[in-house]
Parts: sequence; C-alpha cells; structure tokens
Amino acid sequence: MAMSETTLPREIKDCPPSCKLVYYALDDHGELTQGDISEITRLPPRTVRYALERLIDGEETVTVRPNMADARQKLYQTSK
Repeated sequence: MAMSETTLPREIKDCPPSCKLVYYALDDHGELTQGDISEITRLPPRTVRYALERLIDGEETVTVRPNMADARQKLYQTSK
C-alpha cells in the first residue's frame, strides 16, 4: 500500500521523487539492503545511494545499521 502525499514526513515533501520512492519502499517493506531497494523501485544503484544519503544525512528520516548476516551490506529502515 503506497502512502499518499499527505502522509509523507514533513521533512521529505520537497525532496526529489527518487527520495520519496525510496522512502515508500522502506515504509512498505521494512528493513532493506541497498540492492533490495534498487530491485523494488527499479532505480539505478547510484540513484538509490544518493536518495539514501539525502534521507539519512539531510532529512534524518531513514536509519542505517550493519547487516549481521552479511557485514558487507547495511540495512536501512524508516525512522518512525
């Protein structure tokens, strides 16, 4: 179920569409790796990286933690 524009966190309403799409994917699916996000959204990996950087550092609407099953990857989720 996709979120409507009115339920987006205030911090990302003015973000590019790619950031919103990444946020929706995380909100709908829970914790995901960068590769999972790229598959779900069909966005190129570089676009996903940019969106995650913006959502983590700039807007602080996404959190990141190490993936204990595979230390080479990180897991991302919304910070509700």
